[in-house]
Amino acid sequence: MSSSEISPADDGPSPVQVSSLFVRGRNALAVRADFSPLYVDYYLHWLDQGISQQEPYDSLLKQALAAIVLHATTRPWKETHAWTLNFQRPLCNVFVTAGSLEENVIGRVFTHEVKQAPRGLFHAQTMVRGEPPRQSAVPLEHGTVFPAVEAFYEWSEQRRARIFEVNDEDYVMISAQPDCDLDWLDSLVTEDVRRLDRLEELSLLETRLFRFHCGCSLERIFPALAPLLVNGIDDLFQGDQAISVTCPRCGTCRRLSREQLEDVQRRSAG
Repeated sequence: MSSSEISPADDGPSPVQVSSLFVRGRNALAVRADFSPLYVDYYLHWLDQGISQQEPYDSLLKQALAAIVLHATTRPWKETHAWTLNFQRPLCNVFVTAGSLEENVIGRVFTHEVKQAPRGLFHAQTMVRGEPPRQSAVPLEHGTVFPAVEAFYEWSEQRRARIFEVNDEDYVMISAQPDCDLDWLDSLVTEDVRRLDRLEELSLLETRLFRFHCGCSLERIFPALAPLLVNGIDDLFQGDQAISVTCPRCGTCRRLSREQLEDVQRRSAG
């Protein structure tokens, strides 16, 4: 088995279909998806890893996954997005990442060694292959995800966006486009968005698919292991034939042999 084959066989996570609709006459973009299938795979993943997602962290992560998928769908296909939401109450870091080309979204909540600060921070990174990443960071004043994302749009994206849960695990994000009717956007309530197709003229622009899937490999995990190799492989393995490694993106724990690590180390150095 090669070093890139440490992922288990792909048993077909269920994709969600995200629809982008232009709201004519309002100059706004409505992006919608029912995340129920994705959340099924979300819970199966944690069950498989023996990890229990407690509240409020479970809800924070699920909403962050939905929000970054809706955001990614409003952006060019070639972009991959990564967010870290540092909440001070509750004290945690919520990390999520999504890309349209790979049709993947994944994330974790970190509760250990999270620094206390006067306020939280919303850190966003946008990556395009072959280009330096674009980064932004804005204060996070809210203790829940959707208001934090809406504030991020106001500060970093320089435009208005609002997120609604129109049915259980069914979310809609409406974002302003040039010459948007902002009074209309600001006045919307959930019932208006639930009946949007009857109240407004909508045009379907495109659909995209996303699944809860990491696709982690040793090549992706190696940068997190590299600092541990400063004293050499012998010091890391301490006579054992294999060590346990955890993917920083999805929390999957696997056994890694010395031969696999040496192989990827050689290729990384070359």
